[in-house]
Amino acid sequence: SPGGKGPILDVQPGWTWDKLKAEIDPVGKLRVSYGRDRATHDFRKASRSKAARHTELLAKIAVRGEWKNPPSHEEEHEADRQAFKRLGRELKRLLPIPGQPFERRSGIYRPRFQLTLVGADPERLRAMRERRRS
Repeated sequence: SPGGKGPILDVQPGWTWDKLKAEIDPVGKLRVSYGRDRATHDFRKASRSKAARHTELLAKIAVRGEWKNPPSHEEEHEADRQAFKRLGRELKRLLPIPGQPFERRSGIYRPRFQLTLVGADPERLRAMRERRRS
């Protein structure tokens, strides 16, 4: 249901996050596939700032293979922590697969699904690989 409030894939019993493939592009289009089932979600259908944040986080996670909240003494710690939490909730809403989309080990979150960034220019990719905020 594009732009709707419901799931974008008709999740079946027995589905697991590790069999989900997802692609995010720099403008906020999320394409997902599970076996033969495919769907696209445009984050821009949500609020602009939220769309940009979800897109930025997914892009960074796709490039780095993980997410780590900034250290608690850094000013963006709380904002980033909340944004990542919201992203997790949004993914669960779009894809109600049992369990969590991210696995947490010693403060590092790794996607349980295959996540790829498509259509980003090389300069932007390099910036995202850097550990510092871009």
